[in-house]
Amino acid sequence: MNARSHNNDRGWWQNRCGYQQLCYLFVVPLWLFTSGNGPQVAIAQEFPGLREAWTFNLSEPALRQLDAVRENMEAGQWSEAVEMVESVLESSAHELVALDQLAWINEAQNSGLAGQNNLEKVVSGPHLSRKSSPGQRVLNVELTVRQILSGWPEEGRKVYREKFNPKARRWWGEYQSTGDVTFLERIVQRAWLASDGDLAVNELAHHAFRQREYITARLLWQSLLQPELRMKLRGFSMVQVQPEATYPDSDLPAADVVARIVLCRLFSGDEPGTAAGIELLAKEFPEARGKLGDQEGKWFELIDQVRAALIEPGASQNPLRNSSAANLAHEDRKTTIAESQVTLSRRGWAKQVEDLTLPRTWGGIPSRTGNIGPAFDLGAPVWSADIPQEKLSLYKPTEQRLLADVPASYPLIWNNLVLLPTANQIMAWDVISGRPAWKTALDANASIYPPNGGESLVPPILPSRGRPAYSLTVADERLYARLGWPVTLKAENETRDAGGQLICLDVGKEQGKLHWSVLPADLFEEDESWEFAGTPVVRNGAVYTILTRSRAVIEWALMCQDAETGNLRWLTRLGYGRTTQLPNVNQLGLALATVQEGFVIVSVEPGGVICIDGKTGRSLWGNASKVVPGEDPRWPYVVLPCLVEHDVVIAAPAGADELLALDLATGAMLWSRPQPEKLSQWLGIREGSLFAGGKSLWALELNSGKTKWLFEQSDPEWMSFGQGLFAGESILWPAREALFEIDPESGTPTRIHHWQISGSECAGGHLALIKGRLVVSQRDRIVVYGEEAGVVRPALGQR
Repeated sequence: MNARSHNNDRGWWQNRCGYQQLCYLFVVPLWLFTSGNGPQVAIAQEFPGLREAWTFNLSEPALRQLDAVRENMEAGQWSEAVEMVESVLESSAHELVALDQLAWINEAQNSGLAGQNNLEKVVSGPHLSRKSSPGQRVLNVELTVRQILSGWPEEGRKVYREKFNPKARRWWGEYQSTGDVTFLERIVQRAWLASDGDLAVNELAHHAFRQREYITARLLWQSLLQPELRMKLRGFSMVQVQPEATYPDSDLPAADVVARIVLCRLFSGDEPGTAAGIELLAKEFPEARGKLGDQEGKWFELIDQVRAALIEPGASQNPLRNSSAANLAHEDRKTTIAESQVTLSRRGWAKQVEDLTLPRTWGGIPSRTGNIGPAFDLGAPVWSADIPQEKLSLYKPTEQRLLADVPASYPLIWNNLVLLPTANQIMAWDVISGRPAWKTALDANASIYPPNGGESLVPPILPSRGRPAYSLTVADERLYARLGWPVTLKAENETRDAGGQLICLDVGKEQGKLHWSVLPADLFEEDESWEFAGTPVVRNGAVYTILTRSRAVIEWALMCQDAETGNLRWLTRLGYGRTTQLPNVNQLGLALATVQEGFVIVSVEPGGVICIDGKTGRSLWGNASKVVPGEDPRWPYVVLPCLVEHDVVIAAPAGADELLALDLATGAMLWSRPQPEKLSQWLGIREGSLFAGGKSLWALELNSGKTKWLFEQSDPEWMSFGQGLFAGESILWPAREALFEIDPESGTPTRIHHWQISGSECAGGHLALIKGRLVVSQRDRIVVYGEEAGVVRPALGQR
């Protein structure tokens, strides 16, 4: 089915907000709201040697309305304050505001907590002043309002409820009679502080849990806890912040809420958090009882039994081995916990099983936490094949020379097929035999789209700089890719189209048949000038692709398509920035969005990170860093996507020379540090460590950013050359001359395999791995290794 044949109505999904966004309403840390004044732009203050680079689309009217709320609060005019809150939500609920313009919210929240043991005196965590802040943080208006309401005194809550309780009760009744969660969403969006607000939050959390959106469910339940108990829960989370927006007077049993938060930790694969949560339940609520599946008992004992049943499903002495509790909330999974044949490792049972059911893409899964494979003992190559690559004229002769042999195509292994994208085609081979997929042994053409191989592309008129890069995504037996020149930022004076095209192929029963394809002209008017900037990422039937366009500044956007039809669901403009890009030079690269549940996080050029609600396209929060003026110091050019582990976002904003850890729900800064070197790739996240590479390989502590170890080589031939991966209990790290096996705990190389020992065609490149086969994608050749000795031979059909 070709998406061009469908009539896209261009009406964004902006009239409905899913429960995914609602979890953010309660988790805005106080320390986000720093003091000081400044202009309403993305960077509010200049620092020597730094410059503004990224600008969010902010709402000046919403800021004025929020100031009016403050004035009414200070005057004790609660009826007027309620009316103004209602007004700003109706007019600007999903606009962004700069938090440094709203320092008074901090004071109001502290006043509201005055009767709650003044917790700000006992809670430790990062405190960022405007002077020390690396940039500026922005937040959705609706989320900001919830922060204001959470600090209202009893007098203000009484006035609020007189106005909104009738509406909330009507919507609650509609939900009870129809089961439609949109009525719950309406309560939380427009009447959160009503008397039934906590019931709506609790029901939405249960719904999210049943949908396996555990982070969303956990954040919703956390909003119902009083600050004292929430701070104790924070004891096993790296997100150490001051009190968050909280429903002030919920009468739901605290033990039940805490137990469900711990269950979210359990089912999301957070083993340390689960263990600490069980300990907290045993200490604070030792007699509290609950029910899971068909089992009843004390909460801490029930959850510990479920954990044991999932980790050791064959343990006959466990009473939950055959219980429905062991499959709690997983009845509809294709691969249930009890049926999984996965060999569990130290990474944890939930992570392993989740990885089986998620789409495959650059960085392993949509959260980009790394490619994982079994242990591998490198032998000789068993087959190889040519990769026809299109040539581009680069801006500088030095870049032309240095990038001449840098690998461009990231391979992906799916269903025993090696899938490989280039600028003009998608190629596929059987990973074991090297036979071109779905073709006869004598057919030398491995292209599945176009079936007979891609035609040569007409190059851009202007020269380019940077590194060509191609990747793809596979989800639900569908392959998604961007074809065309890998231009991330088109030159202002470039008049020729980059040839960008998004395609969806059926790689299941239809054996690579085109399902749909779209060009920018199919989705946008000619004068909109949007270009596809990278590979789509897919989650839950939605396809997310980053867009850019060059005018006076570089503007970025995120679009969402329906995975089945390719039809446009929504487009969100992310903001714009000034870059070091020359007006007559195209910038090559690969811009990738990152998805964790319903959160879509985009790293934008230069210096910005923004989080979008994947269901509605509404901006949730953003972070803009200062960047160093002058020539872009990074080489080769790359916009690294963000990584997300549980509720922690790792970002290396382009041009900012920083490495950041941010809270997924709010964008709050957890830590920041200079990049250890100019990073050009992520290896991933594993067992509390972040692995990143440039010329060397670095291991950093995820909870602090501190360096654990560095693997460094001084000879260029032994430096990093290609994308590495995790293999069993080791890291496989490719260099030009050799493949290193590295211990992830110490950074010590345990074995070194020389590529050239197996033939002159062998060298480093981007890696992909399954049991018994290691794929190495070089600049113009793919080589597949086995674990046994042998001789190099071409793939079937190659001469």
